[in-house]
Amino acid sequence: MIGKIVQGAAWLLGVVAAAGVGLLMVTVIADTASRYMFSNPIFGANDYSRYWWMIIIVFGALGLAEKRNEHIEALVLENLMPPRLKIVWRYIRAAVITAVLASLLYAAIPTAILHQSRGEYAPGSEIPIWPTRYMLVVGVAVFWVVVIMKLIEDHRVIRSGMADAEAQR
Repeated sequence: MIGKIVQGAAWLLGVVAAAGVGLLMVTVIADTASRYMFSNPIFGANDYSRYWWMIIIVFGALGLAEKRNEHIEALVLENLMPPRLKIVWRYIRAAVITAVLASLLYAAIPTAILHQSRGEYAPGSEIPIWPTRYMLVVGVAVFWVVVIMKLIEDHRVIRSGMADAEAQR
C-alpha cells in the first residue's frame, strides 16, 4: 500500500518535472525571441527559469530516477565485489544516503517555513520564490522514502539468504 502511494508520488513528481522542462523551454525560447525581435526581454524570464523551473526539474525527478535506478553510479568497485558483498554494499550505501537525506530534510523544512514567513522573492523582479523551497522538501522527501523502501528490500534479501541471486540484478 505504502509502496503504491510512494510510486504514485514519484511518478506524479516526475510528470511535474517533465512539465518543468517544457515550461523552461517555452520560457527560454520566448525570451530569446523577444530579445532578438523586439530588443526587449520578457520580464522575470530568467528568474522563473532559475528559481522555479530548474528547482522543479531537479527535485521533482529525484524519486522517480531512484525508483527506476537511473541515478549515475560509479560501479568500478562494485563490479569487483563478490555477489554477496554487492548486496551488502548497496545496503550500506542506501543507509548512508538515507542519513544524508534525513539531514537535508531536517534543515530544509524549517528553512522553507522561514522563507515563506518572510515572503521570499527574486531580487529585481520580485517574483515570489519561497514556494520552490517546498518543492525541494517534497522532492527530497519522496526520494528519501524511495531509498528507505529499497533499503528495506535489500535488508529482506540479505536476511533471506538470496543475496547471491539478487546481486546479479
